[in-house]
This record gives sequence, structure tokens and C-alpha cells, in this order.
Amino acid sequence: MGFILAACEKAVQNVYERKLRPAERQYNPWTERITNQLLAACKEWNTLLEAHPISNGADQVMVSSTVVWTFIQSMIPHIVEAGDFNKIKSVAESFEAQATFKKFPVDYCRAPLCLGEGESAFIDQFARQGRAPGNEGYSVLEGVCFECLSEELVHILF
Repeated sequence: MGFILAACEKAVQNVYERKLRPAERQYNPWTERITNQLLAACKEWNTLLEAHPISNGADQVMVSSTVVWTFIQSMIPHIVEAGDFNKIKSVAESFEAQATFKKFPVDYCRAPLCLGEGESAFIDQFARQGRAPGNEGYSVLEGVCFECLSEELVHILF
């Protein structure tokens, strides 16, 4: 789980740096560093996942792998190339094909993400929807709605 969470954190940092932070405030050595950390985490995650059997029964590793990989591939596929991490890719494809994941496709869960108007416009998008970033179920940085998934994932895991 540690490498999955590290990859998730570094992927979110990449999205923030490349898509939300104004170009004049980006610092290339930092972006390179978090990208290298992301790729290193994915490499270890992929290696460790090879020893973890894929089954129809979901566990925390499989669900987290699917959710994090889908986020990475939907936001920064040009940075983390799917063909370089075949085991993670196969796990995610296997679980994304299951009815529970099909019930909640990525576009259904993702709140709008500002891709250039800055954080205030991003927050305004939430306000127009009657949602407040930082409140339960929403993450300002990721813009991902977890409310629609939480109950279903509890049923998968328990």
C-alpha cells in the first residue's frame, strides 16, 4: 500500500504543478523531482503487485491500485506510460471491468477541474454547483467526488 499511496501523492502533485499552478510559478527541478519519485513508486508498486494474486475478490490493494491507476491514466498518461507498468494496468483493467466499477465511471465521480483559470475559478466551479471544497467528500486539489463511491466501496471490501 505504501508505494500505491506514494504514487498517488506524486501524481496529484504532478497534476497540480502542470495543470493548476501558473506557468510563471512552476519550478522545473521540482517538477522533475516529483516525476522521478512518481515513476520510481510506480516501478516498485508494479514489482510488488506481481506477487499479489488477482482474484475476483477485492482487497484494499486491488481497489486502491485500480482507483489510483485510473486517476493517473486519466490525468497524466503522457508522464506514466501504461505500457511500462503492465501488472498495474492489468489489475486496473480487471477491476474496472467489474460491475461495481462500471457503475461509477471516472467522469461520473470527478468534479470539474480548472485547467488554467487558477484556484479561485476552480473554487467558483464548486460554488456554482452548491459544493464547498474542503467539505466532506470533496478534495480541492484533486476535485474528486468520493461521496458517490464510498458506500459502494464499503460493500466491495466488507
